Amino acid sequence: MVKVIAGPVDSDKNSRVRGFLDSLLDSKYAKDGFTNGGPVVAFRHPRDDRVNPEYMGRHKVHVTDSADEIASRIGSDTGTVVISGVSHYDSNLVPLIDALARSDRQVIVAGLNLDHHGKPYGIMEEVMALADDVELAKAICFRARGRDTCQELEVSRSVKLDEREYVAACVQHFKYPDSPPVSHNDLGRLTAYVGAVCSSKSTKWNTVRQKLVEGGIVPVVFKYFNGEDRYGQNAGELMGSGKITLHTGETIDAINISAGLHIEEYIGNYGGDSEFVFIDEAQFPDELYGSISRLVARGHKVHTNMLVRTFSRGPFMNTPSLMCLADEIKFSYSVCQQDGCGRPGTESQRVVKRAGSETIEPAHVNDPIEVIAGNRFEGVEDKDRYAYWGSCLNHLVLPGEDALPYSFDRYNSN
Repeated sequence: MVKVIAGPVDSDKNSRVRGFLDSLLDSKYAKDGFTNGGPVVAFRHPRDDRVNPEYMGRHKVHVTDSADEIASRIGSDTGTVVISGVSHYDSNLVPLIDALARSDRQVIVAGLNLDHHGKPYGIMEEVMALADDVELAKAICFRARGRDTCQELEVSRSVKLDEREYVAACVQHFKYPDSPPVSHNDLGRLTAYVGAVCSSKSTKWNTVRQKLVEGGIVPVVFKYFNGEDRYGQNAGELMGSGKITLHTGETIDAINISAGLHIEEYIGNYGGDSEFVFIDEAQFPDELYGSISRLVARGHKVHTNMLVRTFSRGPFMNTPSLMCLADEIKFSYSVCQQDGCGRPGTESQRVVKRAGSETIEPAHVNDPIEVIAGNRFEGVEDKDRYAYWGSCLNHLVLPGEDALPYSFDRYNSN
């Protein structure tokens, strides 16, 4: 399991890590501390605290910028690995996190979500792609200090005031630092609904939309368009009317788009009650990150529904960057149906019936990322037909996958 704690400068992400270490020490689970081996080991990048990186609160931790050194300190009895300042590490840390999770260890990492340009910070995008849970730490807008009147106490952006000072900012003052404050209700925000296939994330996303409709607010809904028909329905035309079909069979009217700019164009041309914007399969549309950034800055409340990662545990196009940008993340899990497992299904096991065959087999790791598939096989018999099953990480099967550069024996808590 990988848990990510992310937030801007001056947020409480490090205090959350300290609180977790406090509980482990006070409960005597980690009675020998976090640098002497044992069930929990903790690490910190030296840039995470340039004054006193060796301590997080009262806890001594390992200080290193090397993934190899972290790997060397993982013992057979180590069940939990804590890494603070994860956004400062290089990309070698990503396969290490993956290997630790695959060995059934708990990995808790904390880092900056965005840089001062509003882009994912360092490797944070790759780390988000491995997340099974995300806590978003918040800070107070710098314009709430002193005589300024901004009231935002839970913000998720960072801005650069000068060469040495970085501060937290609300969406309004990130984009327009010198603007007067706006009310909380007028601020834009991004809510991301993420999870594996068959995890009811679409149901949660649609429930919010339905509540708005019941309250007299009609949000504008967009769906990804690639020109292919699904569920026996005509796909329609780009920028025309389409339908989203949920696993329940319910359909939702939507506008067909293939890029973020199409959303901005539609809202600009037709306006309407577009304060609330809902986007299905948000992992796919081109240039969506920039469009959502601009929509949020203009006060829109954007709700995206998307798969957390690819079937091969890789970053799924827009998803990890939008998770870095999000003001709220709602995770959903399916149930692992392999061998009657029943554990939370964090992964999307893709299976395939090859052309002309009815034999079901796990999809090859190099199969195309974007295919038409759901919880049942779709397509015609003379072509490969795909479907997805919920799976835990232990039961995920990826034929053709390269070995990770790190490997650990499976952790046994007994």
